[in-house]
Amino acid sequence: MVPSDFPEIKYPNNTDFIYATCEAIISLAGVLNGKILALFTSYDMLKSAYYILKESEELADYIIIGQGISSGSRNRLIKHFQSFSQSILLGTNAYWEGIDIPGEDLSCVIIVKLPFQAPNDPVFAKKAEYYKQMGKNPFMELSLPKAVFQFKQGFGRLIRRETDKGVIFVLDERIMTKKYGKYFTQSIPDVPMHFEPIYQLIEKVNDWI
Repeated sequence: MVPSDFPEIKYPNNTDFIYATCEAIISLAGVLNGKILALFTSYDMLKSAYYILKESEELADYIIIGQGISSGSRNRLIKHFQSFSQSILLGTNAYWEGIDIPGEDLSCVIIVKLPFQAPNDPVFAKKAEYYKQMGKNPFMELSLPKAVFQFKQGFGRLIRRETDKGVIFVLDERIMTKKYGKYFTQSIPDVPMHFEPIYQLIEKVNDWI
């Protein structure tokens, strides 16, 4: 599910997008009663979202767990997440792959942004420059394939068993509006895609459960 009415992602100020993300998480928590994993590409954005959610009266009865904020290793935070029925886990890179939360312990995965490497990352910038010197397109041959692979890994956090079920939200509308979006959608199983205003998507989730 992809909201069609989310604020545009802007650099470096993503305040509106962060607040919209938190509102979506709060709404989904109200419908699903927790068990939500939100995957971020930026720790700064995760941290901002964490404190907004912690201050929400609507989530007063929920356990909010944030990577790098809540104490403990990744495995410990996941066990903490699984031990409470009303829980929300916020993670960055380490949570996009290699974690297993099967069954009813996870009902929703939110991919906040498409996982493109930050263009100002020095390692990435050096590789991109090398690709340019080789006459290659750094975006199509370096940035996009890596982002698609990580997206596929993040998508796979929800369905770990044949009996697993749940809902996935991608809050980055570029997956639907940009030409390169097809590379992301083609990398995952053939599932129903909905590109509608967020309130309509929340209603669909409510009807589904």
